[in-house]
Amino acid sequence: MEGDYRFLEELRRKLWRTRERLPSGELRLAKFYDAFSSVPSAQLELVISQAEEWARTDPKSYLARYLLGLWQYELAWKKRSSGYAKDLTDDQVAAYRSDLQASYDSLSQLEANPEADPEVYARLIALCREAEDLCQKPAQLYLQKSMTLEPSYLGS
Repeated sequence: MEGDYRFLEELRRKLWRTRERLPSGELRLAKFYDAFSSVPSAQLELVISQAEEWARTDPKSYLARYLLGLWQYELAWKKRSSGYAKDLTDDQVAAYRSDLQASYDSLSQLEANPEADPEVYARLIALCREAEDLCQKPAQLYLQKSMTLEPSYLGS
């Protein structure tokens, strides 16, 4: 993740503005974002630091904040592990919640962006379902915002 990200920003913007869909009806934008979700666990901290730098150097970048939130969420689950909640250590729970909070903070900044898309609300809904006390708004409100943006959105 090094270099000039304007092409990616423009592609994201185009996919959202045109509302291009796959034959299944799914927004192409969802698949665009999915392409970034397959970062190997060992690389998460590296791509997070690169996304943080991207967001610092381009504070208006929607995609940098979205990816930062996405990867912080994935890092939270890496730290939590897939074990039963009753078997987690206090340190695992603290790290998990800290990264969930960071993810929520990154994604919730996108709400005020005029180019907000339903994918950000789908991520916020998932976060609020996992840790309702970290969210400043109820998941239902994010669902309503998502449906306002795109009434036929399948991820809502």
